[in-house]
Amino acid sequence: MNIKQQIEDVKEKLRVNSFITDEKLIPFITEKVPHQIYYFKIGEDESQEYDCCSDKDKDCLEKALVELKTKYPNKEIDYIYSHNDSEHDTINYCCVCYEPLNGTMTWVKDEMDFILENKPYSVEFIKNLAFTVNAILNSQPSNDVEIGKWTLNQGGEKLEKAYQKQLDFFNEVLELSNFVMENF
Repeated sequence: MNIKQQIEDVKEKLRVNSFITDEKLIPFITEKVPHQIYYFKIGEDESQEYDCCSDKDKDCLEKALVELKTKYPNKEIDYIYSHNDSEHDTINYCCVCYEPLNGTMTWVKDEMDFILENKPYSVEFIKNLAFTVNAILNSQPSNDVEIGKWTLNQGGEKLEKAYQKQLDFFNEVLELSNFVMENF
């Protein structure tokens, strides 16, 4: 079997597994992801430091605005109410209540690196990070190891290395997925 077919097979297993792992991890997930979030503009600059959720019960917007106006008294503070459907390379958290602002990612490498540092996995470790693990598994196939047009056009050894890197990455994610499937 060629490497491209191996990659497609692993991606298909991840897709199928994600339905099962989602159900297995949900009982351990306490975080709630808002459908809309607030982004802030301080003067002419956008700031991710103060992104917050749209939870009206916690008054996150009001609390963030008070902090921003205190920290930047001479700057105009504006906020943008946005749907939470942009691209993410990590899980971002509300600056007030610390609830996650996104539950899927376009790139998962940063979050996956942390998970990989804790191999071999334990059930307790995965339970404690159920939200993050679920976000990683539900974000597959991610763009972390996407092969660019230049590499595709080069072919040869560079392309083979890129395919191998892609296969290795998806196999690591599949190993995590299989752990959840077997232990939960």
